[in-house]
Amino acid sequence: MMGPAHSLSGAAAWLGVGAATAAAGHPMPWPVLLVGALICAGAALAPDLDHKAATISRAFGPLSRWLCEIVDKLSYAVYKATRKKGDPRRSGGHRTLTHTWLWAVLIGAGASAAAITGGRWAVLAILFAHMVLAIEGLLWRAARGSSSDILVWLLAATSAWILAGILDKPGNGSDWLFTEPGQEYLWLGLPIVLGALVHDIGDALTVSGCP
Repeated sequence: MMGPAHSLSGAAAWLGVGAATAAAGHPMPWPVLLVGALICAGAALAPDLDHKAATISRAFGPLSRWLCEIVDKLSYAVYKATRKKGDPRRSGGHRTLTHTWLWAVLIGAGASAAAITGGRWAVLAILFAHMVLAIEGLLWRAARGSSSDILVWLLAATSAWILAGILDKPGNGSDWLFTEPGQEYLWLGLPIVLGALVHDIGDALTVSGCP
């Protein structure tokens, strides 16, 4: 399954959550629905950080390529250490550690923790990273080619700044679901977890599957 399909399925999954909450009588504020769908679309590309040719591995230039190499080696080491007798031998870590529910929960929890402890700049960083991935996935034809990277980053940064400003307004959803003081943006981890899980399910449905 390729990047655009992953991103579209991620966005659709969050919109499905929005429809479910509305049907249950607790509709999301529209900024949460919009931002969550974009984050989920971006997060649905994140598990492929273990693949050198994946969209996420080139989305942030040398930084993401370097991180990809580390994650690939880490995933491969974990696979070798936990491989059962009937599991096939592998030459890399693709579709292993980062394609598990445990990884999805960890990155989601990490994002939530960063959002409530790091303040506005942490929220902006989370939004920026996922906006870049969402643009790369959903608008892949326009974003194709290294010459467009700076334009994608600028669009993502502008979108993150605007969306954070909208969410910060009372009633717009910074405290959606978690309403206690100091819990603003704690919900940001939810679309990240969902996006990663949707990616895993999509890959599991292919011929290669996920081990």
